[in-house]
Amino acid sequence: MDLKKNKTDEELKSEKQKKIIERVVDDMSKEDQSLYYAPTVDIVRIIMSKIETEGYLSKEEALLMEGLDFRDIQNFLSYASNCC
Repeated sequence: MDLKKNKTDEELKSEKQKKIIERVVDDMSKEDQSLYYAPTVDIVRIIMSKIETEGYLSKEEALLMEGLDFRDIQNFLSYASNCC
């Protein structure tokens, strides 16, 4: 039963991370609509820069994003239909 609970916790964490990334991408697209045509690698670099900027995310969001690396975000964006 604990294994099932942990999986659910991980799934919830992943969903929260995805929502944060989606929000960052949405903010970025409002700032610069030409980013739609930018390579995913460039988008990931900008996302990483933003989430690493102190004060950009709440403390809770920053904790959720800890441990996500470049490849994690790149993988997420490769599955997102409304980005990059």
